[in-house]
Amino acid sequence: MLDAYRTICSLALSVLICCLVAAASAADTPSGTVSLESTSVAAGVGVQWGEGILIYNGKKYPFSVQGLEVLGVGYSEVKAEGTVYNRTSVLS
Repeated sequence: MLDAYRTICSLALSVLICCLVAAASAADTPSGTVSLESTSVAAGVGVQWGEGILIYNGKKYPFSVQGLEVLGVGYSEVKAEGTVYNRTSVLS
């Protein structure tokens, strides 16, 4: 059951990334790229953590993500890459 939940979550993340890419019109110029690797470990209450890199104007900006999970069991890894559109600065 939980493997199905994790599969659905991974699929939902993939669909979200595809929708974001599709939302940018073909005329838009890419602003940069982003890559993310995330891991989740849970046995009741679990943790999620990950690292990523945003490449914007030729510079690399590392970032991290972390969070808690309730009522999860198991282990999962997610790797995602995508193109960033419509950025005017790193902070906006």
